Amino acid sequence: MDSNLNLPEGSTELAEQMIEEGRLPEAARILVNILQENPADARVLNDIGILSWVQGAWEDAYLMFRRSCEVAPEYCDAAMNLFDAALKLRRIPDAKRFISQAALLNPESEELTIFAEAVENNSNNIYNSERALKIGIYDPDIAEADRLLKEGDIMQSSARYLDVIDKHGPNADAYCGLGIVSYYRGDFRDAFSLFLESLKVNPFKKDSLLNLADTAKICGLVEDARKIFSTCLENCPGVADYIEEFEAVLDA
Repeated sequence: MDSNLNLPEGSTELAEQMIEEGRLPEAARILVNILQENPADARVLNDIGILSWVQGAWEDAYLMFRRSCEVAPEYCDAAMNLFDAALKLRRIPDAKRFISQAALLNPESEELTIFAEAVENNSNNIYNSERALKIGIYDPDIAEADRLLKEGDIMQSSARYLDVIDKHGPNADAYCGLGIVSYYRGDFRDAFSLFLESLKVNPFKKDSLLNLADTAKICGLVEDARKIFSTCLENCPGVADYIEEFEAVLDA
């Protein structure tokens, strides 16, 4: 965080600690109170963006990170968070000038320089980068299908996932959702195959990796699951971040 920003002593740090501890309502109250006194507090705007991000409120997070960059163009944390939010929402063109400006003002930040170069050479490939795959792309149709699935409406959620694939082609989130539907129906081998299809599209889809491991135990396909994980790891070394959780599911 940028120590040069003028902040109410102690309260912002306390709110940030609460976010880390999962005490989100308490953190929100503190941050909102600070922002009422100083609407141009870039660090607090960024923190509210993080709070929104943690809760899956992607649009709100994006707007807060963007606002933080507007009031403090030199604020490195906000620019990097804006980059991630822009990947999530496919808003790189809109975020481009803020990220580029922050990189110019922070030449010592190698990571931000890489981000700025990526947005300057913007193409749809940026949304298929390793970072973008890890973050995942937000799709309101998928969000609606996920909501239906969470509510237990298996038929409607399945139809929504299939509609996404029909309209836009292979989709890791849709395949994962369909895999969960098959799992609920007791079609475990179908579920295993669908989680595999999800990983073919996005090897960083953590839910698909863990669901694949869980289903593999039921189907007697534990070694197959490990081979699939190894293939994901060979193609995308960052998948190593999930190896402990993956093995824990297999060993449970």
